[in-house]
Order: sequence, then structure tokens, then C-alpha cells
Amino acid sequence: MAMLCASFGLATQVYPVKLLIRGYHQYYADIRDFQTVMQQVAVGPKTDAVKKETGELYLLVIGESESRDFMSAYSGPGAQNTPWLETLKGDASWFIFSNAYSANTHTAPVLTAALTDGRHLTGLTFPRGITLLQSLKDAGFSTYWLSNQAALGPWDNPVAALAHQADILEFTNKSRQSFNLAGPSPDECLLPLVREAIRQSDPAGNTFIIIHLMGNHAPYEARYPDGFPRIASVAKGEVGKRFDGQKHVRNFEEYLTSVAYTDSVLKLLHAMVKDEQRPVVFLYFADHGEDVFSIDGGHDIGSFTWQKARIPMFLWLSDAYRKRYPARSNTLRGHVDDIFTNDLIFDLCLGLSNIESGAVNSRYDISNDEYSVSIDNAVITGQRMIHDDPLLHTQRNAGSDIGKKFALHRANTVFKANHGLRLGISGLEVDLLFAELDGKTHLWIGHEEESITGMSLREYLDNLVRMPEFLWLDIKNMTAGNAEGIRRELAELDSRFALREIALVESSHARELEAFTGEGWRVSYYLPWQAIRKAAQSGNDELLQRVAEQVKQYDIPAISFDLAAEREIRERLLPLLPQTTMLYGWTSNLSWGEQKFYERIPLYTQYEKILVPLETAYDY
Repeated sequence: MAMLCASFGLATQVYPVKLLIRGYHQYYADIRDFQTVMQQVAVGPKTDAVKKETGELYLLVIGESESRDFMSAYSGPGAQNTPWLETLKGDASWFIFSNAYSANTHTAPVLTAALTDGRHLTGLTFPRGITLLQSLKDAGFSTYWLSNQAALGPWDNPVAALAHQADILEFTNKSRQSFNLAGPSPDECLLPLVREAIRQSDPAGNTFIIIHLMGNHAPYEARYPDGFPRIASVAKGEVGKRFDGQKHVRNFEEYLTSVAYTDSVLKLLHAMVKDEQRPVVFLYFADHGEDVFSIDGGHDIGSFTWQKARIPMFLWLSDAYRKRYPARSNTLRGHVDDIFTNDLIFDLCLGLSNIESGAVNSRYDISNDEYSVSIDNAVITGQRMIHDDPLLHTQRNAGSDIGKKFALHRANTVFKANHGLRLGISGLEVDLLFAELDGKTHLWIGHEEESITGMSLREYLDNLVRMPEFLWLDIKNMTAGNAEGIRRELAELDSRFALREIALVESSHARELEAFTGEGWRVSYYLPWQAIRKAAQSGNDELLQRVAEQVKQYDIPAISFDLAAEREIRERLLPLLPQTTMLYGWTSNLSWGEQKFYERIPLYTQYEKILVPLETAYDY
């Protein structure tokens, strides 16, 4: 017996056995925790919810780890990874919300706020608050919860407790580890369950179906089936300096592909209801975003970035629904650009379903005229204010009339350029080198020869989502020996892209610019601004005189320089130049996302164009 006990004791020290025992204890600990949360939810307050109308169908689809920053339908990269969503723009039955945010960056705290009456603005109530499902059931709805996430585990218990309030509950993922590679199947496994739920729904009653996707949670390659078309974007000219390692490239491509797959699944889900004759609502939102480039990756709250909070949200209302509730439809149309945080999903769902209840609060229902959440008061986890998001200010600044005086500095990757264009920035600046690469001589994107991206200016222009209104071409290595070749290439590009209408050709070689001017190009002389600044500060006028003589001799209409040297150039150089000389500049003291952008604009009114930086995931 002693030997048997000793053998058992030794066996339990073997790693696989220890792991099995640890898993056994964790499993039962999870069950106990789940039962505790279930009991707390069960004793929550009852509702007084009632609904008069019948014959309605609602689909609430919850995404996972999807950031609108990486969706082409929003302000994402050049790769078209949301083709279906993009086709919905302009359709009167669709409402695509441009400024939706997650209230947290983890699923459980998001959904326990989104699906209950708790809000960050008024206080969270889970697990004892009023829940959406209980309100729906009390109002006479038949309710479904169909999930591809795990039903049990330390991350899943709070959400599962809410899910168990549904009349019919189905989990396709039977594992305890939602995000393990061996975990759930791709989200299309939910389609038969959704189809059957719709078939079973009583056309004379009201039905509410919640569909919880695995979406885009890491590992990204596990979120789409084998054979699904993979999005490739490996060229440095397309992305940026974050992609020096193949691991980063692969990770990014897999995430973009998972987003494309989610787009295809949502299209199939919507196809199930688009021909319904009864009033139907189809609402999608992501629980939180994802930062593919953060230090730890993913969506950990400990290293918060705005990519983790910016989410997609869109809504479809059938013709029958809009006919029954025309005022609500009109109100929603006026609110698609308003700030929305997803802890207000409870309020939106009560509003959309026209439920009467003491839990209804029209101030937090974006489908109501009294909606009062704005950039000035919206708050998410950690008391972060939405007005601190620089993306909001970039959109505002770029969309203003005065914003057209400014252009995006160093838009040297296609993804950064397209990101800026989608945000409304009308002008781009790109660095160019005329060089031979792989046997081909072209204007290549690059600030220095060692940093040539491998993308030609032609390829760059071909891959823009649209042509900018202004394009600053900073040619770094123009000389007497290559100026003619540069002119020939620009003439070719002009025939294809009408460059002369929008371009500014900039070079530090004044003599070579004269021929460009003669051929109808707008040009600017890149000043040796550092040397000018130093000379002006030391009282040495020789360099200033030489620069002024070159500008006059070659009839150069404009100069460009870093605004760090503005005072010296204004005081010492400009008096030596023709009064008609135009000014172009760039500055690092202003950013596109600056809240006080407008207050500082008067400083730049005398400039033709100012280059302003925008920090993105695609910086060169």
C-alpha cells in the first residue's frame, strides 16, 4: 500500500499529470464561479417592460476584436478587406456609424455593460442590474443566444451568465479556451443555427436573436477557413517601418484577412433577413478593437491605444420597420456621425424595439431625438474622455476649409497616404529619389537611398484610393545629370494622372528647377534652412545673398523650409527676394490631431501650404 501511495505521489509530479489535475481543479473552480454569477444575475431587479407592436424580428450580432482602423470601409489601410460593407454606403436602409467606441478593451466588461442598464456615465450595475434579455422577455419577446465563443471559463463566465437568460441558448464552441488554436471553428458554423432560429420565429410574435462571433481575436489565422483568399501587403512601400520583420507582416496580413472573412459572414447573415416582409432590425457592433502593432499586441487594457477602442457599428432597418417607425429612422440618419460608446447598446436596443419601461433613458439612446452623448461628455474605461482621441480632431481639422492649407507630411507609404485621404486630408507630401533599382530607373519612394521602399511613384499613385487635391513631390537627388530624366518621367505620369494640376516639384537644386517652370510645373526651391538659420544668427550675410541671387536668376516663384527657421528667413532672407515669392513650409510643432489646431492657424496664413505630421501605424 505504501508503495502504491508513493507511486501515485510520484505520478502526480509528472508534468502531463500535473497539468491534468490542475485543469480538473480549474474546471470546477470555473463552474463554481459561473454558478455564483448566475445566482447574482438571477436575483437582479424585475422589469416593467411592455411592447405593443408585434411581428418584429431583431438580429444583434456581436463582433470580437475588430478595429475600424483596419477596415477599408472606415479609415483603414488600402487593402480592400470590407467589400460588402463598402457597398452599403449611400443605401437608405443602412446606418454606418463613424464614431463608435468600445467602453472597455476586454469582452466581459464590455458586454456586461452593453447588455445591461449600466453605463460608464451613470455607473455600472452588473451583475445585479436590469439586463437586456430580461427586459425583452418581460416585453413578450422570444430570445435566442447563439455563440461561437466558450460557455465556461474565467473570461467567459459573466457573459455566459447573461446568455443563460435567453429562451434558447446554443454554443458551437465546446472548449473552455475560446481563443486556443484548437478552439472554435470559423464563424460560418453559426449560420445553420441562425437560419433555424429565423425559421422558428413566430411571425405573429416578436423575436430577438443575439449572435456572438469569434470574429478577429488572436490567433488571427484561426479565424478564417483554409482556402479563404488571403490579403497580402508585404511590400514596405505599401505599409511602413513597423514591418521590418516577417512576423509583423504575417500577423498584419492575417488580421486583415480575418476582417475580410468577418465581412463575408456578416453578408451571409444579413442575406437571411433582407427579403423578410416583416419589420426587421440587423445591428452589428464589435465588443472592442485591436491594436495589431502594440507592444503586447491585441487589446490589453494595460497598454491602451485608441486602436483598441475604435470599433465598427452599423445597422440595417427593413422597409417594413422604417414604415412602422419613420421618426426613429430619420433620427438615426441624423446621428450616424455622433459619438457612441457600446455600453449604450442596452439603451439603443430598447429604443429600436420600442419597449416601454422605467429603464428607458432617451438621453443615452442614439435612435432618440433627446440623445445627449457627445465629444464633450463621452467617457470610457479608466475615465478616458473621447475628446482626447486625436483621430476625431484630425477628421474635424481636415474637413474644414482652412484645413486645405495643410498637407500630410511624409506620406511615404500607400497605407499612410490612404489613411490620410480617408480621414479627409486633401494634400500629401512624398519623398522621391531618381535611381536605378533592379535594372529599372524611376522615381522611387524614399527619403535616402538606403531607405528606398521599392515602390515607384507610378505604383504609389496607382494604389491611392483617390488622387489628392495637392501633391508635394520632394525630389531628394535632382542634379544637372538626371533632371531631364525626371522631367520625362513626370511628363509620362502627368499624361496618366494630370499631375501638373495638383503637383509641386521641390528640389534643393535651383538651377534645375528653371526647366520645370518652363514646362508648366509648379516648383519650389528647398532652402538650406539650417545653414541659413546659422548664418543669420551669426550675422553672416554671404549665404543669404547667394540664395537670393539664385532665386532671382532662375526665376523661382517659391521657396520651402522648416518653420524652425521661420524667424531668420522672414527677417533676413525675405527682404532680399521678390515680393511675389510664395512660401511653403513644414512643422513638427503642429499635428493633424491637435485639439487647438484652429487657434494656431493664424500663424500660417501667409503660406501656400504647410506640411503637418500625422502619427499612424504606417509611418515610414
